[in-house]
Amino acid sequence: MGPYSTNRRCCTGWVPRACGCWVLGSEFTARLPLALSGWLGVIVAWQWSRDLWGGVAGWVAALMLSMAMGWFIFTHQLLIDALLSTLILAMLYCLWRSVWGASAGAILLCALWIARSEYIG
Repeated sequence: MGPYSTNRRCCTGWVPRACGCWVLGSEFTARLPLALSGWLGVIVAWQWSRDLWGGVAGWVAALMLSMAMGWFIFTHQLLIDALLSTLILAMLYCLWRSVWGASAGAILLCALWIARSEYIG
């Protein structure tokens, strides 16, 4: 496969395979899931702040998260910390939405994430 293994637990190994990447085993495919999860986390922070305080607050939250040193480091290391942080942030956002405006999609996403979680025995 090469020096950069994407044969990890299901958290990150499925993204390159789902995209049909022709360069499986390269550094690009090892870092692609982490870059996507980093941007997804910024989008979730933007959406949540926008729902709470308006459009300007959403852009400020997205800018703050994307420029935070910890987030930058998480998305540049070959670890699953950024993906787990994004999933936790998305789960909390969906939980908040289900409490304040019960949408079936948000509740389903929370249920799927909790069912897939490794924290449940």
